[in-house]
Amino acid sequence: MENSHRTSHLPAAPGSQEHPCIALANTLHKTPGGEQYDLLATPEIATEWAHEHHIVNDSYELQGYCTSRFISFRYVIKELLDAYLNQRPPYPGALHAVNKTAHEALTMNALAWDTENQRYTRRVEDPLTQEVDYAIARIAYDAITLLTGEEGDKLSQCEAPDCDRIMLRTHARRRWCSVRCGDRIRAARSYERKRAQAEGD
Repeated sequence: MENSHRTSHLPAAPGSQEHPCIALANTLHKTPGGEQYDLLATPEIATEWAHEHHIVNDSYELQGYCTSRFISFRYVIKELLDAYLNQRPPYPGALHAVNKTAHEALTMNALAWDTENQRYTRRVEDPLTQEVDYAIARIAYDAITLLTGEEGDKLSQCEAPDCDRIMLRTHARRRWCSVRCGDRIRAARSYERKRAQAEGD
């Protein structure tokens, strides 16, 4: 069952604070117990997520259109990361979308001259959506950097059943995205050992 509330009880997956592309991919995920969460379900929830991960400025409130932009780009990022993790070719449309979006960052950072104030400024195409345009372009560039860099080898998916969050392994033996997932696996293994012993007695 889908739940539109934020998962404050579940800490950010390793790597998601440093890599906004991982943070975006994990806005739609399952948690231990099989519940599905969408952290972009409403503009209010999406704004909270964006502020928490420093995706947009703290004073910026996402509106419906901007939230939809993030949701659309989330499918692109999830496709690219899933293809990488499963060692398969990505859908060509996802490649095109991330490259086009990353290239647009150059336009959004174009230098312009402010005649009224007699100074340089960054060109503003649309003040209402520029913040989100720039944020999504940063996410696109981050995905390209991650998937082509050394950290890409650390990219992984949580191995706990009923959890599909993506993370970076902070050490070679790391297999779970959170202490909660790890504790649940260890508890299940302990139960199985005790059950096997009881059956063997």
